[in-house]
Amino acid sequence: MNYNEEFFTRLQELINQYKNIDISENTLLIGASHFTFWKEKAEEDLSPNLKAINFGIGGTTALFWKINMNLFKTFKYQPKNILLSIGGNDISQNCSNEETINRIIFVFNQIKDIFPKTNMYFVGMFSSPCKIKDGRNQKQKEVSLAIDQYIETEKDKNLFYIDTHNFVYKNNSNILDNAYNKNIDLNLFLDDNLHLNQNGFKLFGETIKKYFTSKYQ
Repeated sequence: MNYNEEFFTRLQELINQYKNIDISENTLLIGASHFTFWKEKAEEDLSPNLKAINFGIGGTTALFWKINMNLFKTFKYQPKNILLSIGGNDISQNCSNEETINRIIFVFNQIKDIFPKTNMYFVGMFSSPCKIKDGRNQKQKEVSLAIDQYIETEKDKNLFYIDTHNFVYKNNSNILDNAYNKNIDLNLFLDDNLHLNQNGFKLFGETIKKYFTSKYQ
């Protein structure tokens, strides 16, 4: 079984688990390892208002979700919100910025067709220490800005952008991220310098909740 088959199997398991459950007050987390590593803590970190259900599947790309979003058509109910965190793995697989952007927008349109009443939030990509030297942070920044601009131009009442890049930085670190000319806080990451640790996820969750708090005040 290759990786894509494993990803598909995991997604099918999640679909089968939730397709007949009333999720009309829930927030689905759709994306890759930044959601996967969050695991059940996502529900706690995003509580009480977002009532998260984590569909994160580590290693997946925007292309994977583009191919498989139609599986969600079997859902009996529409979720209140979807948090979408995709694109980083496409960049890591040397996909061009333009194609990564096109894949993400395609997924936007699929979700709108399947869940027309659902609020959709694209979670902008944040920097990781291991992505400094090879320029991936810079590419992520460019793609995130392009998606932000797209959402601003579209003026879709159910499509939003959440900027999350600032929480990973601190002034007294010496690990300079050239993409933003700021210093990354290594204390927020696991030893792989890619994925967030528990402290990092807590700040990640606070950043997302802060957006919702300001949006609905």
